[in-house]
Amino acid sequence: MAASCIRRAEGNPLFLDQLLRGAEAGADELPGTPQSIVLARLDRFCAADRQALQAAAVLGQRFSPAALRHLIEDPAYACERLVQAAMARPAGEDFLFMHALIHEAVYASLLKSRRQNLHRRAAAWHKGRAPALMAEHLDAAGDPSAPEAYAGGRRAVARKAYAMHQAISS
Repeated sequence: MAASCIRRAEGNPLFLDQLLRGAEAGADELPGTPQSIVLARLDRFCAADRQALQAAAVLGQRFSPAALRHLIEDPAYACERLVQAAMARPAGEDFLFMHALIHEAVYASLLKSRRQNLHRRAAAWHKGRAPALMAEHLDAAGDPSAPEAYAGGRRAVARKAYAMHQAISS
């Protein structure tokens, strides 16, 4: 099986890693793409971890546990199983997807309505914290208030830059 995985990966280290992990989990045949093996592995997660990983994908390549808990409405959720499955890794107080292709495959697995709902929840999380991110999530959710949120984010950045300029000039 290892030799088959090496041949199938054709030198792509991410694909080889995912193929070997799939083989460890008992997959009988080798998938055609790295995305298909990521999706096969995603399907083997319990519902809570699958939903958490999909919500994390909405937050981006890097995500905070607090924002993730907000999106999935589970204040006690811990990311250990995502780390154990090598889908994400700790990065300081945050987490990172192990690879951009994993992030993209998980994000693409979301139904449009679920993706938009998660983007709305992410926008609510970022309100008052990060106006630019709030605007981006509203935009991704197809929310009609996104243009005004972008304008508000630009004003917030301009105010912050002006305050920094004033502090340096003093």
